[in-house]
Order: sequence, then structure tokens, then C-alpha cells
Amino acid sequence: MRKRWDSTPAAYQAWCRQRDFGVALHKSERQRRKEIDRPREETSRAALSRGRRLSRRPQDTIVAIFEGELAVDDLRTDSLRTVAEHAQRLQATPLVHTAFRDLLLVAERAKADLFDVDAPAVSRFAPGPCNPFVGGMATLASRRDHWFPETWRPRGHGPRRQFASLTRHLLARYELPVLFDTAFFTDVDADRQLDWFEHVGGGGNLRTAPGLPVTLTKRMAHEVLNAPAHYTISEALRYGQIVGQQGVSALVETVIATRLGESFEHEDFWSTYLHWLTRHPMLDSEWVGPIADYLNERKFVPPVPNLSMKSRSVDKLLRQVEEWHARLTRDQRMPSNKWPACGIGGYSETAMDAETGRELTTTK
Repeated sequence: MRKRWDSTPAAYQAWCRQRDFGVALHKSERQRRKEIDRPREETSRAALSRGRRLSRRPQDTIVAIFEGELAVDDLRTDSLRTVAEHAQRLQATPLVHTAFRDLLLVAERAKADLFDVDAPAVSRFAPGPCNPFVGGMATLASRRDHWFPETWRPRGHGPRRQFASLTRHLLARYELPVLFDTAFFTDVDADRQLDWFEHVGGGGNLRTAPGLPVTLTKRMAHEVLNAPAHYTISEALRYGQIVGQQGVSALVETVIATRLGESFEHEDFWSTYLHWLTRHPMLDSEWVGPIADYLNERKFVPPVPNLSMKSRSVDKLLRQVEEWHARLTRDQRMPSNKWPACGIGGYSETAMDAETGRELTTTK
């Protein structure tokens, strides 16, 4: 039976003496089992002792994680396990990996409240790897060029204010709204939003931010920067568009609850829809989402380029939405059948809502 000592009898007997085992070469099965289990016990005790020592010195723990001396399963708290998971993910980018470690060490030395992972950093985003403050620091590490975290000292109480002071210390020369920090906690369009953070924080005009998906007037841009602090950047852009056209904040809440709250696809069309909404303030808010769904279906499934919001009558549009919903309900009850086309080409009309004519080949 193989053991963890040299194969000579003398080396085996020396190993036994060190551990108060008998030195006889012929032993019972029970004695051999104890000797085989001893190295495992010693390893476990050493790991436990090391874990206790490191838990008393968090900075040593962080260094050990990044040097690969501790695995995720060796760690006793959720915050350290989250650190280890991000460190493991960033190993493929050594410079970012090192920058993340440096940020964590600075935050720990400063006794900042940035290691709590029990709740999302941004409540409007779903919980996920990017959305505790540790995840935000991992994202911040990706923007590591030309910053010196060693000189940072926390400002204010609470993790949100402290994280804001850290991001501005490292990346911004000018003050910018706290809502811009949400760029560090999203996994949707994060790189572009981080570019906007650096652009505005560097003194740039929001209207000229790279890759901005909306066209803003001066007033709209001003309103974006004055949006409620709990908004995300995407929501703040919608706020600026609507309030900048004299729309009310209640309309903003309704709009960001629809498909327009996160998506800026086909923005050339949807900006005209927002303009139409601000011109009809008496429209009941319960119609905003259904109208958006109807317009999306008519305009883009399949594409109908000549459909627009120009001169749209509220009453007519609401009737069309009701008819569309009734048709959807009816279609869901109807059995689905298909048949081949006859081979005759389609037709086209010239009217505001016209679309290319298609032959009926399904019950839908």
C-alpha cells in the first residue's frame, strides 16, 4: 500500500516517530488506516489554520486569492468568494487582474463599505455578477489607464457614495450625476456607457458622447443630467427626451416600463413616438405600452418604411390598437393552418398606413 513517505524502512520509521506511531514494519489494518489518514488530517488542519489567520488579515487574504493560493471553496464569506470568482474570470487579462487586486486592497485599507454582496448595488438591475460593488470594482479595473487608486480616501457614508467618490477620483475631472455610476453594474451595453461616463466626467458635452443612441437638444441634455438619482443611464436618456419636450415625469415612468426602457433600436422612429406622446398629455397612461407594441408590430414585423407618427389621430390610433388586440386574441383561439402560394405576385397601395400586399397563406 503506497504512503506519502520515502520507500526506505528507515524513512518510514522516522515519519512514524514524528507522529507518535509505532515503528514496527508489520501492522494491523487499523494501524495502517490511521497512518494513511494522517496526511489528510494535517493538510486540513493547516488549511483551517491558514484560513483563520487570513480572516484576521483581509489584505493577506486578497493577495493570496490573486496569487492562486486560495480557491473559491477555501473561503468562508460570500464577499471573498465573489472576489475570488471575479479574480478567476480576469486571469486572462493580467493588467486588469492586477488593477482589480489593487482596487480591492485600497478599498480594504480605507475601510470602505464596498465588500457587501448581500444586495444589488443598483436595485433597478437584476442581481448578478456585475451588480454588487465588488463587481463594480472589477468593471472599474478595466478602465485602469492613468489612475492612481493609492491616493483615494472615501468620501461620505454608505457604499453608493463611497463608490461614486472612487470612480470620480479615478476617471473624472468634473462632477457628474451619481446615476452615471450605474454603468459599472450593468452587463448590457456596459462599454459604451463607460465611455459616456469618461466623456462627461472629462468635461465633454453629453450630446457629443461617443455612440450615444439618441439625438438630444440642449434642453434634453440638461434634463438628462438632472434626472432622478435612482435612474439608470438608459432611463435618464428617456427622461431627458420626454421632459426636454415638456413632458411630465409620470409619462417617463410609463415609457421606461415598456420596451423603450432599455432598448434604443430603431430610435429614429421611436423618438417621433415620444414626441407624439408629449403632444397628447391627456392620453391615458395605460395605452402607452399597448400602442408601442402595436406600432412595433406594424412598423417592423415585417418592415413598413412609410408608417409614421406624423398627423396621427389619437382616436383613430386607439381604435386600430383595439382591433389589433382583438385580432391577436382571435388568432390565438384559431387553429393554425398553412397552404402553398399560388405564384401570383403581390401588390402595393399608396396610403399613410399602406404596406406591400401579401397573399394569404396561413390562417394567421
